[in-house]
Amino acid sequence: MPISVLVRGHTASYFPEGKDELEVVWSGPITVRQLLADLGVDSLLVMRVNVNGMKVTKEHILADGDEVLFFSPPAGG
Repeated sequence: MPISVLVRGHTASYFPEGKDELEVVWSGPITVRQLLADLGVDSLLVMRVNVNGMKVTKEHILADGDEVLFFSPPAGG
């Protein structure tokens, strides 16, 4: 099950190899939260998740061919 992962913001540095675009493959259903855990990313680092252009929760179950976009919390000060 291929899933496209896009990351926006400073959170990209926590994803494998610091990439902001990944293609990942899983053999069965997986939630957004499980995807983050399997990628080694703390779900608290992700403020918002869109799947195929729609805002979803981290409990959303991903489907074959989904495009997942992660946004990190704003930083600064």
